[in-house]
Amino acid sequence: MKKVLTVLVTSCVALLTILNGQIFADDMDNGNYLLKICNSAMKTMQEPKELDVEWHELINSAECRSYVNGYANAIEFENKNNNLKVKYICFPDKAGLQLWRDVYKYLQDHPQELRHPKSLLVHKAFKEYYPCK
Repeated sequence: MKKVLTVLVTSCVALLTILNGQIFADDMDNGNYLLKICNSAMKTMQEPKELDVEWHELINSAECRSYVNGYANAIEFENKNNNLKVKYICFPDKAGLQLWRDVYKYLQDHPQELRHPKSLLVHKAFKEYYPCK
């Protein structure tokens, strides 16, 4: 009886963990989440000397910048290596920090779109701010 109860409890905990992880993962894929973590990035950039930020804001800041820069790197790779005849997004040299600041501004200016996947929103922001001429 004790083994059955242990297996049942373990199974329930495992199932709840999986379900909770899936719910949490879904919450992390939309524009609301991206806006939240990029808001932390803005805060850490404005107050770096005072260190009046909490550890989770530093992690969020790194996640925002890494996500946006990774997306930009993928676009740059596609532009340079796939011989695309039509390029839709062209970054200036040394765009750096400006990339995620522009994504952050796009998210703030388009609150009605925050329910969409964050990858779509980053792409739309880049198309708006960095169109090829």
